Amino acid sequence: MKLKYTFLAVCGLTVSAQAAIVVTTANQLSSPYAVSSTDLLNGLTPVAQSGNFNEEGCLGTPALTNGTYSDFAVASFASGDGSGNNGKFVTYLFSTTVNVSSVDVYGGWGNNGRDAISYSLEFSTNGGTTFGSAILSGLFNPVTTNNIPSATKVSLSDDAGNLATGVNAIRINFLASENGFSGYSEIDVIGAIPEPSSLFLMGLGGLAAMGIRRRK
Repeated sequence: MKLKYTFLAVCGLTVSAQAAIVVTTANQLSSPYAVSSTDLLNGLTPVAQSGNFNEEGCLGTPALTNGTYSDFAVASFASGDGSGNNGKFVTYLFSTTVNVSSVDVYGGWGNNGRDAISYSLEFSTNGGTTFGSAILSGLFNPVTTNNIPSATKVSLSDDAGNLATGVNAIRINFLASENGFSGYSEIDVIGAIPEPSSLFLMGLGGLAAMGIRRRK
């Protein structure tokens, strides 16, 4: 299911090109998702975090960036909810300034009691000193059969281009979900592929450099 939140930039009577945040949700039973092991967060440790991500024997924040969603054991998840003492947020620094095309957040549980997903994203251009406006995922709580393992996924993207441009940090806020906390298994931040025009300019730059070396 896809939902679109539309934003219009207005200055006087002039309206800019329309852009919409696209929220894509998915749920599958009894089998976890295949997640990325090469995304921008893979293997990273949070530079800042708040709350307890280890409820009921959960692995904690390492589960969010270890590049795997192998099973429905409690020890495969991080507990997040944003209420009480549960996991509230994690902040990661990228190794360089990047453009982000989409963010995929995976969750689930051994039954349908903690499989809901609800979060927001904030990006920073100054290493996490300040953040831009939050991008909301909404609450996704699938209706599933009792006592069957449930895997969930909520992806955020932008139908007009990159989700974020020129950023070097991201904060994921875990919001109220169900039964005190939900299980989260992975966060994949997908880097943007350079646009054809950018690749063309890079190619021209390379050819120009070769020409200069040859003249010398």
